[in-house]
Amino acid sequence: MFVNFSMAENSFIRTLLERRVPQIVGSYFVASTSMILFLDWLKINYAFPKEYITLALFGTLSILPSVIILAYFHGAPGKDEWTKIEKIGVPINIIFIFSILLIGYNSDWWFEKLPELPITKVEFDADKTRILIPYLGSRNELVKIINDDKIKSYWFRKHGEGSENPSDYSMIPFTLEETNKLYNELVTKINTTFFPDNIIYSAEDIERAFEKKAKNPPDFSTFPTEVENQLLADSIKKDVFKPFNYFVPDTLNKIIDIVDDNEYANQLILIINGYNIIPPFGYIEKTAFVDILFKRVHDIHRNDEGTLDKTVAKSSLMEGIQSNKKRFIPDIIDLINRIIQRYSNDEFIAEIKSIDEDKVFIKIKTEQKLLKNMELSVMRQYQYQDSMSIQNRINHIKEFIECCDNNSQDKDCLNFHALEMWDQTEYDRLISKKHHLQSGQGLNQMGLNKIILINEVYDSIAVGNVVINPNTCVKLLPGDLLKLNK
Repeated sequence: MFVNFSMAENSFIRTLLERRVPQIVGSYFVASTSMILFLDWLKINYAFPKEYITLALFGTLSILPSVIILAYFHGAPGKDEWTKIEKIGVPINIIFIFSILLIGYNSDWWFEKLPELPITKVEFDADKTRILIPYLGSRNELVKIINDDKIKSYWFRKHGEGSENPSDYSMIPFTLEETNKLYNELVTKINTTFFPDNIIYSAEDIERAFEKKAKNPPDFSTFPTEVENQLLADSIKKDVFKPFNYFVPDTLNKIIDIVDDNEYANQLILIINGYNIIPPFGYIEKTAFVDILFKRVHDIHRNDEGTLDKTVAKSSLMEGIQSNKKRFIPDIIDLINRIIQRYSNDEFIAEIKSIDEDKVFIKIKTEQKLLKNMELSVMRQYQYQDSMSIQNRINHIKEFIECCDNNSQDKDCLNFHALEMWDQTEYDRLISKKHHLQSGQGLNQMGLNKIILINEVYDSIAVGNVVINPNTCVKLLPGDLLKLNK
């Protein structure tokens, strides 16, 4: 049996012509080409995104099977019924196109993914840290607290031999003349040291900022300190902190925003309460309690919605200064420099991974390398208003008290006893939900009075041992944070 292929071919071509398939497909190509050329013209003359031309070209080619099917079955004159080929082929073609478009979108086939350019603080005029020094004085409410013999005993154990008689020494406020002289010297020294790399705001600058807002400037001598937060009885502390909603840093943050509302800049505020020591304690003639609030803004980036996001870390703490008359202001400058360096970068460079007898295994957190013989100080961190963190603090104090009951001469037990920290008083405050951890915000970080010396370093792990206060009732725990001992 022989088949005349020439006749079959002619018959098929005749059928295509009768159904006007070549004409329809040809017209489709002309229209598609015109559309793509028009889009290319828009790209050249009006910066039309070239990705849309790619999508148009993909669309014209991928829909071609449906165009041919529809032309073949509906190109001839007259009404035609829908066939199985059309009912199955066209939907499959459309599903295929939609799937490829979706996969291509998720895989960045169609649109060229531009490199994510970093957003720098320079773009927001936020590259300079805002340093606010609104107050240097001698808060009267502190005088009675710091002159308590228990507090002075702790102070002498820390800075002296511990055998001094606390009653022989007194801490007295600065005179008004001395306060003004010291403050003017401090502001001058700060501007000399930190300007123009930072923006400095003095008490006068803060007053002017409040006047522009038609607000009364704050009286910083009325601001309670971290010393009062730690040492005042609960009944008294409640009244002292009530005007500040029991959390002074919130008030300070609002003050900073009135003075400088750049939300992308780092901010540092220091409130300094200083006192003379009579008679001088060795070379120490002056002491100061510095309440510090630092806000660090980093990781500024655009989110999926195109708006800006940032990470904000706030820290509040107290630092002490012990100095002589000549070094008092330079020591404050040194403190400010340390604070800026500490909080402008990641303060904690490592954390304790595990402890095995006298060996401490350390996990390095940052790119900064640990070196042999490097000294690290140990900090413990708790989160305000976090139930698990608060329960951890309760457990840590309970274990410490039990240890002190069996080791009355333990160095940490003697030191913390005078401060009402790590003791029954703090434990009771936590149980009765009157502790500052249950009302504050952010992170609470405390030093553990221990120094670790690095002995060996292996890639991301280091090994060291405690060289300061190694065997006391404050025990190291996995997760304790480590920073350079400066």
